[in-house]
Amino acid sequence: MIGLTALLLLWLLFYIIKQMSFNTSKKTNREAYTNQKKVDKFIHQFEYVNIHAFDLPSGIEKLTKIEESMASKSIFKVFKAVDYLDMSKSFLAKEWHSWQIGILLYKYKIGEELYIYNRDEYFREEICSLGDVNLKKNMNDILLKYREEVNIKTGNRESLSDDVRWNGREISIIIYFLSKYKEFPKELL
Repeated sequence: MIGLTALLLLWLLFYIIKQMSFNTSKKTNREAYTNQKKVDKFIHQFEYVNIHAFDLPSGIEKLTKIEESMASKSIFKVFKAVDYLDMSKSFLAKEWHSWQIGILLYKYKIGEELYIYNRDEYFREEICSLGDVNLKKNMNDILLKYREEVNIKTGNRESLSDDVRWNGREISIIIYFLSKYKEFPKELL
C-alpha cells in the first residue's frame, strides 16, 4: 500500500511539474509574441522612407517644374494667410488636403526647396526649435502616413482635393522642412 501511495504521489508530482512547465511555455510564447510586436512597431516607427522611390499620384508626378513651382508657391501663400503663428488658431484641425500635401512632397522628391526668408515669421516656435534630426523624423512620419493612408492609384486631383486629413502642424513641418533640408548635414539626406 505504501508503494502505491508513493507511486501516486510521484505521478502527481510529475503532473504538477509538467503543468507548470506547459503554462510557463505558453506564457513565454505569449511574451515573445508581444515583444516581437513591440520590436516590429519600433522598427516601423523609424522606417526610413526613400523619397526617390516614393510613389505619388500620377497627376502630381506629371507636373512640370514650372507647374510644381507655381503650385507650391500658391500653397505657401495660403499657408501664410492661415497664420498659424496666431496661437488662438487650432494647429491640429484638419484643413489641408492630400493633393496639396502631394505637391509639396513632389517638390522634395525632385530635389527642389522652398525659399523662405525670415522663417521665424511664419512658423511656431515648436516647429522652428526642431533640430535637423527631429525635423527629418517628423517629415519621415508624414511620408509614411501619406503612403499608408492616401490612395495614389485611384486618387486624382478631384478626389485628393476632397481628402482633407492633414493638419496645420503637418503642413508646417513639410514647408519648414522644404525650406531647410538642403542645409542638413550629408548623413541626414
